Amino acid sequence: MSRLAPFAEQVVGIDPDPEAIVYARQRISPVSNVSLVVGDFLTMPVPSPEEPFSLVTCVATLHHMELRSAPPKCAKCSHLVASPHSWSSS
Repeated sequence: MSRLAPFAEQVVGIDPDPEAIVYARQRISPVSNVSLVVGDFLTMPVPSPEEPFSLVTCVATLHHMELRSAPPKCAKCSHLVASPHSWSSS
């Protein structure tokens, strides 16, 4: 996230593990445009069409999910939250 921050107005990190969020906060504390959220990306509300994310990326996530249902859910959520002029990666 600290590598994306210089190129973005705002960076949002989401992780279901509160300890991971604590660790991430320690690492990115000097970066002002990064916010961290404890939550599950697949169950969080989808942003409104007026305020979509420009980039959705998943790093080290799929191996934590049920393999038959996770990839389609990730693809669907990425498509819903990214703006029409953006891209997503995993």
